[in-house]
Amino acid sequence: MAKSHFSRVFLWLALLCTLAGGILAGQAAVLADTPTPTPAASTLSLESKYPVLTNDSGQTYSFDVDIKYAGPDRKTFDLSLTPPQGWLSYCSAGYPEKQISAVQIGPADPASPATESIKVNVLPNQGNSTDAGTYPISLKVSSGTLSQTLDLKAVVNAKYAFSLSTENGNLTTQATAGKENHTAIELVNTGSAAINNIKFTSTKPDGWTVAFTPPQLDSLASGQTQQLDVVITPPDSKTIAGDYIVNLKADNSSISTNADLRVTVLTSSIWGWIGIIAVVVVIAGLAVVFMKLGRR
Repeated sequence: MAKSHFSRVFLWLALLCTLAGGILAGQAAVLADTPTPTPAASTLSLESKYPVLTNDSGQTYSFDVDIKYAGPDRKTFDLSLTPPQGWLSYCSAGYPEKQISAVQIGPADPASPATESIKVNVLPNQGNSTDAGTYPISLKVSSGTLSQTLDLKAVVNAKYAFSLSTENGNLTTQATAGKENHTAIELVNTGSAAINNIKFTSTKPDGWTVAFTPPQLDSLASGQTQQLDVVITPPDSKTIAGDYIVNLKADNSSISTNADLRVTVLTSSIWGWIGIIAVVVVIAGLAVVFMKLGRR
């Protein structure tokens, strides 16, 4: 009887062990089939709301750029710019703005990347005028094997400008009344594009004549200088010695420039001699009168 009871217990224990072994084996199989999670990869992106800017020739272009990074580590990203040939470029950030060459970002979760805002600044070397057109700029942000590049564009408008002056900048001259007086004037194209169909006019005292040689120009290229011969003739009979203003003007259908030329008029030498003779005659007449009165 006792032996039969012991056998029954032993069978129950064996059955329980078998069931427990099966359960553990199944769990081990499930664990073996479950993949081990891997950390999320780091990401980097560059964004600019206004990647194309338009400005006049010679001006600075400033692009706002957002650097977005997600990753488990704090990283230092180097900033590299490739500007158009002959242009200056730099990155800046902060207030007041400072020039920078690198930024530190992170760590940040992929669901909410960290953002660092910077400015990309480009301008022609030493403020020189630049031909109208579209100029590409490249920004590269990198840290180790993680890098991104952003393409930007600067659109340059043509600048039309010119000036009238003399070679030494002194806008004064002398003229003799009744004669043609020649003055050298320079017209300089200070803009970034050619200026066409330029005409020359003047505002002068009544009775004066002012002539330009050449009387007009078909075209003047950017940076070029045109010499003008300005012939000023004050009238002989009406002009009193002194200073006068002659306004010189160059213009076409869209732009104009002008300069005030101060003209110091000298009376004709003939009139000078006439004046001297008149004075001598008056003195001689007075002398004769005094001599006659003295005899009486």
